[in-house]
Amino acid sequence: MRNNFFNTLFEGFKKNKNIYVLTGDIGYSVLEKFNEFDKNRFINVGISEQNMIGVAAGLAHEDKIVYVYSIGNFPSLRCLEQIRYDVCYHNKNVKIVSVGSGFAYGQLGASHHATEDMAIMRTIPNIIICNPSDSVEARKICHISQEISLPMYIRLNKSNEPIIHKTELENLKIGDIISANNENYDYAIFTTGQISENIYREIIKENRKISLYIFPFLSQINKDKFSKIINSHKKIMTIEESQLNGGFGSFILELISDCRETNKVYKDFKFKRIGINNKFTSKCGSQEYLRKLNISIDFNWFD
Repeated sequence: MRNNFFNTLFEGFKKNKNIYVLTGDIGYSVLEKFNEFDKNRFINVGISEQNMIGVAAGLAHEDKIVYVYSIGNFPSLRCLEQIRYDVCYHNKNVKIVSVGSGFAYGQLGASHHATEDMAIMRTIPNIIICNPSDSVEARKICHISQEISLPMYIRLNKSNEPIIHKTELENLKIGDIISANNENYDYAIFTTGQISENIYREIIKENRKISLYIFPFLSQINKDKFSKIINSHKKIMTIEESQLNGGFGSFILELISDCRETNKVYKDFKFKRIGINNKFTSKCGSQEYLRKLNISIDFNWFD
């Protein structure tokens, strides 16, 4: 996912002299080509992520398209004040690219477990939240990010993830919802991010009649399409690799509430959230290991 995103960005970097890439002293084997092509538009600010956001905001003030890159919580939670005031308050064209969503860097402990970032970032005005599930979505989101002049938070998993989508998502727009298995059963799962592939695989493995909907964006959701999906199912489960407190499931509940107020959602249905309980994990290990410890998915709820 990460490599596909930056390979796509590099094609834009070569064509558009307004694109700048900043890193917090990471990205070796991934970002060297940017420096080799134009060292004036690639800046390694060192391990000083808060300063990196300030530099990015200054460049964006001069009409540059700026991508900042670091691991998990470091370009997001560590820089929250700078993101809020320097970037989002002034609506600057800065794209914050965070690699290692959820437990992707699980071996490095709680400091590298990016499990609250999505919930916290989505509370800030003016920023578009993107959480692709595979490299196909990541590639398209990279193209979109170069075309719009808005702050964005792009949450990548890591690398070598399986692909869900067999074709390119040429028509994907901000706020779109993807039907992953093109089925309309009574039961549905809503999900976001790389864990979507695990769920997709389990649905096939268990031969479950469950519709799977992927949300690459947690911003500007098409409420007409959303409410149509809600009204066509009897049971809906959300699954996420993030904290339940304020996370993806909470985001879906907020949307449902908004749509009920305008009578777009009129049907009664059962709803369940699956994610990381509101606690830190002291364990270290692979992403798959930590998912099994912290995210309990029970398909029997649909029976």
